Amino acid sequence: MKDFVITCSTPCDMSQYYLRKHKMYYVGFYYYLNDDKFMDDFFTTHTVDEFYNKIKISNVKTSQPDPEQYVALWNRLIEQGNDILHVELSSGLSGAVNSSLIAKSMIEENNKDAKIHIVDSKTGSCGIGTLLDKIYEYKENCKDIDKVYEYAENIKKDINVIFIVESLDQLIKGGRLSKVAGGIGKLLNIVPILHVDNDGKLENIKKSRGLNTAMNDLVDIMSSNYIDGEKVFIANSNCFDNAKLLMNKISEKFSNCNINEDCITNIGALIGCHTGEKCLVVSYLGKGRA
Repeated sequence: MKDFVITCSTPCDMSQYYLRKHKMYYVGFYYYLNDDKFMDDFFTTHTVDEFYNKIKISNVKTSQPDPEQYVALWNRLIEQGNDILHVELSSGLSGAVNSSLIAKSMIEENNKDAKIHIVDSKTGSCGIGTLLDKIYEYKENCKDIDKVYEYAENIKKDINVIFIVESLDQLIKGGRLSKVAGGIGKLLNIVPILHVDNDGKLENIKKSRGLNTAMNDLVDIMSSNYIDGEKVFIANSNCFDNAKLLMNKISEKFSNCNINEDCITNIGALIGCHTGEKCLVVSYLGKGRA
């Protein structure tokens, strides 16, 4: 049986250290500041502070990898004797799944022995990270790529990802929230809580008054389906202290929760372009999605 490797793309919002430690490989999305194009590269080109300062004063847009990026990565890994299990950002949020499928077809046309499985994660940010973590854990005991792929397809529906968006500025600037609605929201200190639904699309599930209330509401939402003992990841956009506060609230609520500061990650540039600063994302394995 051939060995296989796990690949993903940068909106998994896990650290480069995590991916290297677990021998996972990635392709990068892109972001544009005015007319300048940059790869989402785990804040190597721009530090976290530089990035968020720049998007405040720039016209910002993002783009997905092209098929050739996947082909270049996968061909290199296949030449080393590996099959590929790829986990991609939800098709409800991006067209990257289509790019990866095109790349798969391009490779298979020239290499009939290549095996590439693509998982449409139906989630984003550290929700992908949670799925990667569970897949890696399963892979440690099962070396059959087909069985691991089947496991990933079955478990992805139970991966929860919930966003708290404290600052509305980037949502207003990007046109995702009207200036009138955003102005009223800021005046009333409204903090939206969103999740990724079963179709892999963002859905607003609650509007809280203030960050502390939003954190408490998020923990209450978790109570409906969190499986005690499972690992919880928190991604943050330049608000690490808030992430630690939320981590403590989750720890106090769930006595056996598997969470510590190593589970706090950065929201990457791709998602950060849309959320701006002061966003928190929580992901975990639950009984279905909240």
